[in-house]
Amino acid sequence: MPKTLKCEGCGVALQSQNADMPGYVPPELFEKYEKPLCQRCFRIRHYGSHFQLVSRYFSPEKVVETLEKCGGVFYVADLTDLTGTLNADFLDRLPSRTMILLNKFDLLPRALSAEMVKTRVATSYRLERERLFPVSAMNRYGLPGLKDILVRNNLNGFCGYVNAGKSSLINELLKDPQDQENPEFEKATTSPYPGTTYEPVTYDGLSTRLVDVPGMENRSGISHWIEEKDRHLPSKTKRWHRKTIFVRHARTIFFSGMVRIEVEPVETTILQFYFGDNVTVHETSSARAEEIYGRHCGVLLLPPYSSRAKRAWKWETRAIALEEGKDLCVSGLGWIYCAKGPAKMKIRFPEGLKIENRKGFIQGTKVR
Repeated sequence: MPKTLKCEGCGVALQSQNADMPGYVPPELFEKYEKPLCQRCFRIRHYGSHFQLVSRYFSPEKVVETLEKCGGVFYVADLTDLTGTLNADFLDRLPSRTMILLNKFDLLPRALSAEMVKTRVATSYRLERERLFPVSAMNRYGLPGLKDILVRNNLNGFCGYVNAGKSSLINELLKDPQDQENPEFEKATTSPYPGTTYEPVTYDGLSTRLVDVPGMENRSGISHWIEEKDRHLPSKTKRWHRKTIFVRHARTIFFSGMVRIEVEPVETTILQFYFGDNVTVHETSSARAEEIYGRHCGVLLLPPYSSRAKRAWKWETRAIALEEGKDLCVSGLGWIYCAKGPAKMKIRFPEGLKIENRKGFIQGTKVR
């Protein structure tokens, strides 16, 4: 077995000595297959199971070092979690030629055109519109135009935070649109679990080569406070939801079991919550809030995803006056839009969780 042989799915060095270590392949498979997958990738692809090995993340410094050899650099951000996946400090470390791929465009309302999305992201995050490129690995939106850009360089690197969709985009870009016989084509191993890609993997495309760089960990996102086996769930979704709440007197709103919001309106306040399939929003009276939290955190109030997972997190409480027309974004969870306000609230959340204001992104538009 060549010492340099690596798993084509996740990039880890293959070995046949220890089944409990990354990169394990049964010895007989090296003779049977020219490019065997590691045991972890095989199980993820064929059984959809998360093999019990720790996830691996790259540091920003290691990502930048890996990208030095790439003529084209593409930073993949998640449109449903720009707070957690679009990091201005990291972007400053990348070459000025870096393009920002705004992934999961398919989850936004159809009323929002790509040009509108580019304008709103550019305004909210002070970026040049020319660097922004909305795409979707799900419905292939924007990929034909992206391929035209990729062929300008022999080697293109893809980077970003975990679960932003880098590997899924790469798989779609590597597909031959004329190949109708292999609809489930997959070179890079993809899964909803963070840290699936272990080491940089280079793939030969139709006209260029693509480098899948392992994702960086978002330590200020909600998943950081969730058990490792469940960390993929907040971002795993087929559609984006909106829930509208009219607050006429003091109420408590649980945005999951980890973010508690006390609202005391001067007059009727209208809040709209945007979130994925595995996140819940629950409104109750302030008098019953502690009872609801104690009985339903991890059951009705998600995440966390188990009542056993509830722990004594170190809490931070912040007083916020959310202006009308503004979003309050919670990294990895979703955001709250103030349709009528201002909304005076106290918000309790795990200390270190990133929360920020921005101009309303969807601005009340109904999601798909």
